[in-house]
Amino acid sequence: MKMAVLEYKVLGLGDWIKTRISSRCAYLLAEEYKALGWPTRVDGKVVSTESA
Repeated sequence: MKMAVLEYKVLGLGDWIKTRISSRCAYLLAEEYKALGWPTRVDGKVVSTESA
């Protein structure tokens, strides 16, 4: 299983929260958190909700 580091700030405040989870889960959660307006990164890269 491929793993990734998910990082986010709840409500954009405080320290980055980091967790190591499966890559698929990391991207799904990152999209959910980004939709809430929270800063989100997966493996150090900012996640964008915009279509390519």
